Amino acid sequence: MQKYKILKDVLDFAKNKFYKHDIENPSLDMAILAAKALGLSKIQLITKEYVSFDTLSISDDKIQKFLYFIELRCKKNSISEILGIKNFYGLDFIVTNDVLTPRPETEILVEKVFNYILKNNINNIIDIGTGSGCIAITVAMLLKKKRLENLKNIKILACDISEKALEVAKKNAKKNGVLDMIEFQKSNLLENINKKYLENACIVTNLPYIPESDAKKMSEEVLNGDPKLALFSGKTGTDLYEKLFTDLFQENSNFYNINSCFFEFDSGMNTENIQKKYYENLLLNKLEIGNNDISFFEDYSGCERFGKILV
Repeated sequence: MQKYKILKDVLDFAKNKFYKHDIENPSLDMAILAAKALGLSKIQLITKEYVSFDTLSISDDKIQKFLYFIELRCKKNSISEILGIKNFYGLDFIVTNDVLTPRPETEILVEKVFNYILKNNINNIIDIGTGSGCIAITVAMLLKKKRLENLKNIKILACDISEKALEVAKKNAKKNGVLDMIEFQKSNLLENINKKYLENACIVTNLPYIPESDAKKMSEEVLNGDPKLALFSGKTGTDLYEKLFTDLFQENSNFYNINSCFFEFDSGMNTENIQKKYYENLLLNKLEIGNNDISFFEDYSGCERFGKILV
């Protein structure tokens, strides 16, 4: 590895390899991975502000680590998968192949839920399909920062069907200092929900919503990095939400005493928004939720991606 001793040579090699493998943001990805592997500043790497950029010598062990990162990225592993960390709402979350990598759009869902909880004195919060725990943990952190007088009375339950996902979520709760605020429960949707959490509860969920047929259109990066269990939900992507909403809102439901449900779905990135129309029809016509009790809100691109149901 002698020819890659100098910083400039190492970075040029990485960037050129990324171009050859059609990596979307070669300069940025190179800087992020180099900052981690070489112990340098990401901003200075991008702007080339190092005075010794052309002469700085890097140790062999750091070079080896960086080149290993480069190989993984060229194989379409995501940056967060390579580093094992994803930032969400200013917090760092451990990510593995057992959990969905948190998406920036979900921060909007968290903010809506948090504001609703504060305004409506909600004491029970249930995160269904918690994955990495990013929703439950971020809500817990925001509540903790508020220093509410009734903080000890607020119960947060994070559920997932995957034991491995729950292990990751627990690590993230501990990492972010809110392990004592959240109870973790293995549950297939509402199957094992402890009844003490249901009274006047706010349910929040980002369940899998991608149609199985879309797999062939998706990038290797997503398919390699995220578990299929966290991505797909039947032929139309609506199976899990239909099951959840039916269990929650059908006549004689055991969950009649909840307060609200916030959810994220596939906006379709177009004017049709097929899933939104499907859920509107399901909730209004089949489950007879009042029209005024259902609302939708937009993601960063202006597409309606989130729903709120009041009970």
